[in-house]
Amino acid sequence: MRISTKLTLVVATVFTIIGVAGALTIGQMQDIARRSIGTEARYLAESMSTLVAFETARDTPAARQKRYQDLIDFIAARDRRDLEIVAPDLVILADVTAEHIGTKIEEGPRRGIIGRTLRDGQPRTMTEAATADEPEMHQIVVPVRDMANRIVAALVYEYTPLHDDVSGLASQALRWVTALAVAGIVLALASAAYLARAVSVPLKQLTNAAMQLGRGRRAIAAVRDTRDEIGELATVFNTMSAALHLRERAMESTFNGIMIVDLGKPGFPLEYVNKAFERITGYRAQQVLGKPSDFLVRDDVDQPGLHQIRQAMREGREAHVVLRGYRQDGALFWNEVSIAPVRNDEEAPSHYVAIISDITEARNDADQLAHQAQFDTLTGLANRSLMLDRLNQAIGSAGRHFDRIVVAFIDLDDFKLINDNLGHEVGDQLLRAVAQRLRDSIRPGDTAARFGGDEFVLLLLDEGAQPALAESQLTELVRAILQNVAAPLALAGRDIQISCSIGLAAYPQDGEDAEMLIKHADTAMYRAKELGRNGFQFFTEALQLRAQQQLELGASLRLALERDEFELHYQPQVSLRSGRVVGVEALLRWRHPERGLLGPGHFISFAEESGLIIPIGEWVLRRACMQNKAWQDAGLPAIPVAVNISARQCAHHGLEAVVRSALDSSGLDPHCLELELTESISMADPEHSVPMMERMKAIGVELSIDDFGTGYSNMSYLKRFPIDRLKLDISFVREITTDPGSLAISDAIITMSHSLHLEVVAEGVETEGQLSLLALRHCDIVQGYYFSKPLEAGALAALLREGRRLPDHLIGRLPDAPALLVLDDDPHILGYLDLVLSNEGYAVHVATAPGQAFEILACHDVAVVLSDLRMPAISGVEFLGRVRHMYPDVLRIMLSACDDAESTRQAINMGAVYKFIEKPVQPEMLVAIVEDAYQCYQGRRGQQTA
Repeated sequence: MRISTKLTLVVATVFTIIGVAGALTIGQMQDIARRSIGTEARYLAESMSTLVAFETARDTPAARQKRYQDLIDFIAARDRRDLEIVAPDLVILADVTAEHIGTKIEEGPRRGIIGRTLRDGQPRTMTEAATADEPEMHQIVVPVRDMANRIVAALVYEYTPLHDDVSGLASQALRWVTALAVAGIVLALASAAYLARAVSVPLKQLTNAAMQLGRGRRAIAAVRDTRDEIGELATVFNTMSAALHLRERAMESTFNGIMIVDLGKPGFPLEYVNKAFERITGYRAQQVLGKPSDFLVRDDVDQPGLHQIRQAMREGREAHVVLRGYRQDGALFWNEVSIAPVRNDEEAPSHYVAIISDITEARNDADQLAHQAQFDTLTGLANRSLMLDRLNQAIGSAGRHFDRIVVAFIDLDDFKLINDNLGHEVGDQLLRAVAQRLRDSIRPGDTAARFGGDEFVLLLLDEGAQPALAESQLTELVRAILQNVAAPLALAGRDIQISCSIGLAAYPQDGEDAEMLIKHADTAMYRAKELGRNGFQFFTEALQLRAQQQLELGASLRLALERDEFELHYQPQVSLRSGRVVGVEALLRWRHPERGLLGPGHFISFAEESGLIIPIGEWVLRRACMQNKAWQDAGLPAIPVAVNISARQCAHHGLEAVVRSALDSSGLDPHCLELELTESISMADPEHSVPMMERMKAIGVELSIDDFGTGYSNMSYLKRFPIDRLKLDISFVREITTDPGSLAISDAIITMSHSLHLEVVAEGVETEGQLSLLALRHCDIVQGYYFSKPLEAGALAALLREGRRLPDHLIGRLPDAPALLVLDDDPHILGYLDLVLSNEGYAVHVATAPGQAFEILACHDVAVVLSDLRMPAISGVEFLGRVRHMYPDVLRIMLSACDDAESTRQAINMGAVYKFIEKPVQPEMLVAIVEDAYQCYQGRRGQQTA
């Protein structure tokens, strides 16, 4: 029973007893009053009876009756009472009402009462009920005795006034007592209710709060009065509850899962888990509370980390391990667990708290990165890095663990032919099949690696557990590899057969380090190709004869320069925005008198090593500049020609003079010459490269970094290079539609280039899929066999003359806005420029004065400003300088005459001009430069949007 109920019952009981006692007392008082009234009336009546008896004692009966009437009249007049004297025969002898005298008492209770008093002489009271005419009357009957004490009559005396007076006093007393009792009971009930509420409500609040806290919910007891003991208890409880709630919310808010286990029960059951535990494991708290603490490992109990945890719990210490856990759906996850004991007052561990972290993603990422760093993505074989590492380890352990180390360098024969004719997807399938055959061919302790493209390297180790790698056994193994690789393959619905050439080099006789062994194995492999392919060659002293051949090659190269056996082929570079040819790359060919047309792969490396690249490179520069100038003189568009610059040329201090001489002798505009520097050249010695590039830019030529992404790229130096574009290497483009890594690298290079305001040229685009994907990635320019193979000068001229371009569905359309602003004070030139550019689809604004041009800039979104150098009021240089500061994103192009060298130099120094166009303006050159400027502008805007 609640405290409030008990208090109410106790108070109600006490006051009920008091009320009952009061009621009994009032009843006794009323009874006493009634007896007092009767006694008083009896005394009064007996006194009157005695008086009557005395006054009539000596009278005759007749005189006595008269005397009776006189006394009745006297007393009635004095006391205003109703009196009557009744004879023993119940005849009224005297009465205040004359009509009643001589009549008998009517039958009824009154007659009986008077009769009994006449017979036994006992006084009696009686009450006559009220009538319509008469009020209620109270009377007493007493006997009248003579001198001999005989009853001679009965006196009926009315005592109604006395009765009314005494009854009124008693009723008034009763009303007071009743009112006081009711007031007391009401006050008692109110007091009981107040006390009950004052005690039970705070206690109930505390009880509810404690129950909520026990269920894990936040509980604050809402007790306002803190001046009594209950309030103090509530304050202490509130403080405790807030502290517990803070700790609980902290545990619930943590990203890591938390478990608390009870060491005092078998199996160490779970007592608490937080929300993060539910998120990580998929279990709800209700499902796991009470379960053994190791239930997440299921049957996977043979884990070292699990044994470490059990040992730590036995010893009462902390532990940190990684376990394999299983979610509710059975999925495996890697669980990083840290446990710590929770000690009781005796400092003995009573519980353990465990913090769990789901490191599955990090673990998988680390494993994937480690795998990608060491294994080839396409084939799953070891990559170059892992192969070199294992080869170096083997060399370091030679003599102690290995009796012989052999490196086999493998190159597939005519793989490019299959790749070109059947597509890259079939080529990739072929590479994967060959890789599997190589795995199947080598022994367990050997290593197979893909070095890149269609090149593979095998590391064959002669150790105690392996069969000996004597010459005969090695030959047998290599022949088995040749046979396995050459077995027909069913790919793309046809049987494909491919062979390979293998070169072998052994440690230590063929090389004392990994680089030398692989180089000599590569040399032997090329010898195997020269001998007819589908074979193998050991690196032997006989191969040293190739050095003599290299000397012969050197002599032939020198003769080729003298005999003019070199020629240039030109591969078009196409804008993905307009579809037009916007440049060409000059590619060197050697028309050998005996071997026919040779590509640079046959001789360029030797030319680089021997230093012949210096004169050959100068010849290429001069011939490319002369040819470009000849095309322009023939009325073809003025587009830049790109020339590759070798490492030897970059290091050569005469490069600047050679470039100037080539431009001067040909008369070619420097902006129509682009020098391509390989990434390795640029990054090898940035402190030398940067000044060299700055000297080239001072001449006015364009600069690009070739084969970008294939070497070591130092971003801190890249942003310093005064270059115009980066060339995305063919190795990335070749696999861009199939290899996520190549696509990701290409995306990164394109994005980075645009953030540095550089154009991107993709090399080796051979399929529509590659081109479409590059267009989606906002690549700027492409070159490759998809549009055109390298062409002789005459064939390229024909291509330019016919205006060949990419199909319309592959060309990005120019936006309607932002607009192009043309400023010139000559209305004829202004009209001409407006006509040419409007026909190309541009929204053109024209102005004849700088003030008008500034007004247009303020009112319209302008991407490119084309301004004449000579203007009234202010020069074109000053105008474009102001535009540069006011609208830094706007690309600025200046029209200048050839005799304005000083103004041109001033514009360059101010950085006010993006490009120059020399008068008279050639429409093709104008359109190409404007398109280039728009492309740069869109690149900048794209970066800002991102």
